Amino acid sequence: MTGPVIRNANMKSGAVVKVIASQVRKGNVLEGEDSKLYVVLSAENFHPGKGTPTTQVDMRRISDGIKVSVRYKTTDQVERAFVETHAYQYLYEDSDGFVFMNPQNYEQVTVPRDVIGDLATKVVVLAGIVAATAFLIGALVGRGRR
Repeated sequence: MTGPVIRNANMKSGAVVKVIASQVRKGNVLEGEDSKLYVVLSAENFHPGKGTPTTQVDMRRISDGIKVSVRYKTTDQVERAFVETHAYQYLYEDSDGFVFMNPQNYEQVTVPRDVIGDLATKVVVLAGIVAATAFLIGALVGRGRR
């Protein structure tokens, strides 16, 4: 997953910061007006000849996987949540979901099948491949290969 990684010691884990809509990128995690977290699937800026420039953002709500599409003025402010990215190695699948291991400290984490979503059929093929997994205050918010 390409997304923000916190390196600033002054920022608390799970902190949000306001950014203008034109700075939103794929992989960012935004806090919506409903105080729920969303992963940005795509963000496209439109600059018409006349009128106000806009940013079209397609997002997936982390809590239930609902896909939403929102249009902002490019100068509107949105709240971007910061996440930490860790490398995990796929181990196996059990009845609770998919099990990944942190190769640095051997910590194992089980990711429910519904969180993996459409990638569930492809995860078995990834056996032994390191996956980048993003966490926000201990909650899984995204995934992808490294």
